[in-house]
Amino acid sequence: MKKDVTFFTVIGGAKHYRDATTLSVNSIIKKIPEAKIRVFDFDNEFTHPNVETVDCRGDISERKNVGYTYWRQKYCKAREIDTDYGVYFDCDTVLINDYFDDIFDQIGGKIGSARHWWTPTFGNFKRQAVPQNAMETFNEMMKEIDVKDNTSYYAGGVFVFKRNNKNMMFFSSVIDWYDAFNLSYDHRRECDIVTDEFFFSGVCPEQVVDLGGSLNVCPKGNGISTDLLVDSDGELLGKNCFDSVECYNPAIFIHCNLHKGDPLDNNYPEDVKQIIRDHYGL
Repeated sequence: MKKDVTFFTVIGGAKHYRDATTLSVNSIIKKIPEAKIRVFDFDNEFTHPNVETVDCRGDISERKNVGYTYWRQKYCKAREIDTDYGVYFDCDTVLINDYFDDIFDQIGGKIGSARHWWTPTFGNFKRQAVPQNAMETFNEMMKEIDVKDNTSYYAGGVFVFKRNNKNMMFFSSVIDWYDAFNLSYDHRRECDIVTDEFFFSGVCPEQVVDLGGSLNVCPKGNGISTDLLVDSDGELLGKNCFDSVECYNPAIFIHCNLHKGDPLDNNYPEDVKQIIRDHYGL
């Protein structure tokens, strides 16, 4: 890599999150030995010789709504990245390929992500993922932030960005909207469906560039898997299931929480499964 980049994640809680982070960090170092990696740890228990671990124990006052408490921190910590570019990765991802110089050129000065692998728009998400007891709240918030059913719905598990004032203001807006929503609804369980991804996708849609499903491929999620294949050169290619055949591109991150699901529990051909085994140490 030629550009000045920091890879970062936020973690806390059970040991399996630290184990997953070690696997993720090792996958990055394998592909990019000189990578700058920063782990924002809210328990200050993660250690790795190639990582700067940031003690964030004082950044969270209470943990009654764990999802909201941690998910918002992705955008808080994105504002603290001091290199030219940042790459956020969920701790349950592994890096497959380094095409980041091309990716940064593609996003220009904006933020890059991938549409959710099974709900690419707000309309899809509403029909497939929102329970009836949360539908009114979901619709009200769509109106409030002025998004439509055809607005892209992004997966927040991986995103890349250029550090500039406009993007930092974007992250601040995501945090402000997310905080205001959770304060207004007092963290009610039926409103958990309105996650950080809702605001990441909706507060300023023109600021996020769709990099395609290969950025963040998911072998197992909600019964729907990302389309994966291995080309004649042995490279893993991926795309989201709703994209056309022409959208196959080299996979960048594979995303699977081994604590919750088996990435091999699907109908992938053996050569795809072997790459997943190799990168997850299965």
